[in-house]
Amino acid sequence: MGKRVFAVMFLCGLALVGAARLAQAETVDYYIDVIDESNGQYKYVYGGGTEFEINKSGAKSGDACLTATLDCTQWSGAAVGHYPLADLTQYKKPGIEFWVKGAEGGENFEVILIDADDSDGNKTEIGVMATPNFVRTTKEWQKVVIPFTAYPKKGQYWDANNSKMVTGIDFNPAELKEIKFAVGPAYNKGKKSVTIHIDELKVVDIK
Repeated sequence: MGKRVFAVMFLCGLALVGAARLAQAETVDYYIDVIDESNGQYKYVYGGGTEFEINKSGAKSGDACLTATLDCTQWSGAAVGHYPLADLTQYKKPGIEFWVKGAEGGENFEVILIDADDSDGNKTEIGVMATPNFVRTTKEWQKVVIPFTAYPKKGQYWDANNSKMVTGIDFNPAELKEIKFAVGPAYNKGKKSVTIHIDELKVVDIK
């Protein structure tokens, strides 16, 4: 009898630990007002004339938003990184949540997830078009929620040694490192660049 009670108590303890982990992982803030490098946050850009700045005017809430001007003449992007890594396997229904508005309206962009290179040495990325699948960008702030299930399970990474993109690679949901806003040459036809404003960028457990 004592052994049975102990086993039940042990299993209940494991359940409580699991619940605590899920509760702690419900929201991971990738951007709220600041990029705090001392707390493992960072940002970067790639592609031509792409710019990515903290804008202290016109935020959805708080003191500042992120403003990304993306070069539409080539593949370009603006990314926010976060340590510790976000483990999407801890969520019941993981998703990417943010607020967005365009400088002109009608801007098309992709939201890309990038895993860490800690395990396999490769930063594998997977992406989905945010527009028009989850939002139609206007000059007004709109909330966007993209479920992780909308993303492909396999992605790609850049092989610098051979100067080529390697495709068909498994994305590691336990090691989400960066969230990137990106455009390609065909996304915004006739535009040299587009500007979007982003605020309250988070990884969430969708309710």
